[in-house]
Amino acid sequence: MGHTVRATALTAAVLIATGSVSGCAGTQATQNTPVPAAVQPSPTQQFNDTDVQFVQQMIVHHQQALMMADMAAQKAAG
Repeated sequence: MGHTVRATALTAAVLIATGSVSGCAGTQATQNTPVPAAVQPSPTQQFNDTDVQFVQQMIVHHQQALMMADMAAQKAAG
């Protein structure tokens, strides 16, 4: 896997992790259930130390996943 692909995958992983953290508002809303405006996060809402720690750990987690994918591709190639 090339450097650009790895960087793109890592960036996507961080964005997904950040989005999943901001979506943890304690509601059980689904795509078909509208969320009241009072529950939706504000565009100016700040993240906290727990959010930062989660994203930092997810970066390492996804780096390990990329390494495993490389190992699987090498093994499959022979």
